[in-house]
Amino acid sequence: VHGDLWWVVRGVCQMGCRDSVPSASKLFRASAVPSSASTAASNAVDDLVALMRNVWGDRYFERQEDAQCGRHALNNVLGIPQFTDVDMQVACDRVLSEMPSEQRADHASTNGWYSQSALAVALDSTLPASWRLLSSPVRSTSFNAFVANDLILGALVNVDNLHWTALVKFQGFLWYVNSVAQPIVLAAAGYASLLHLHPSVFAIVLNEYLE
Repeated sequence: VHGDLWWVVRGVCQMGCRDSVPSASKLFRASAVPSSASTAASNAVDDLVALMRNVWGDRYFERQEDAQCGRHALNNVLGIPQFTDVDMQVACDRVLSEMPSEQRADHASTNGWYSQSALAVALDSTLPASWRLLSSPVRSTSFNAFVANDLILGALVNVDNLHWTALVKFQGFLWYVNSVAQPIVLAAAGYASLLHLHPSVFAIVLNEYLE
């Protein structure tokens, strides 16, 4: 994203980083600005929507299906359909076998939410195990380091223990990927706002990554 459109990315993300681009666009258009400025801003946001869709292109994107947001978030970070519903249930079974005092409801719900433990076990269960989920949350001040480090693939965002979304690195940009919305580009301000709203954000890294 370049030139005149970059400030639109910042504005969209600051106003609603959880929204799809069309929703953020409506917020932008509703702001109290003169009509001529509003029209220009509206056109700029429309251009931005088209540009982001073109940049995302045919990169793998798993949309919401059968309330399986945890699986979708994992696969969207990895960029491949790595995990199935069966894989997720097996991961939960493994967690429960290691923590017999826990209940299945502590690690899986009917809306597709899985615990951090279940998601971590799913990643660990791949053969070979090339990646892992960090146990410490991502810091809101780490935008540049997060984007620049090739050993960080992305992150899982725990939205109020009800929904999982993802941060995805692609084409030199950081994307906020929600399985029920259009992927959008996040600038540093949007990244910080997201982590302020939802501090339980956990990076997926390659095994070579050193904490």
